[in-house]
Amino acid sequence: MSEDHAVVIRLMMGCTKDEFIAWLPAASDFRSFQIDVRGSEATIHFSSDAFLIEITQKESRKIALLEIPVLETVFKFEKTWTPESIDQFMTRFKQYTQRGGG
Repeated sequence: MSEDHAVVIRLMMGCTKDEFIAWLPAASDFRSFQIDVRGSEATIHFSSDAFLIEITQKESRKIALLEIPVLETVFKFEKTWTPESIDQFMTRFKQYTQRGGG
């Protein structure tokens, strides 16, 4: 994959690396991918779709007795992706991984 990415999107997510990886098949519309895990970091390659996701587990946020995991998530789309296709992918991804709240 080229280092010259057209679009980079950064998200901070309230989940663990393992939860993210478990959600990924359905959240990515069952695209084929490979995962390279290195400790608290992982890179997910979607080579046939020309993008990747880098995730890094950060220190959890603590509020009284509540502990919320923090996962830094970076999506890197190559130039073959149109703004519309990126928006469509990210909308599905966010809807699938969105946690309930009120």
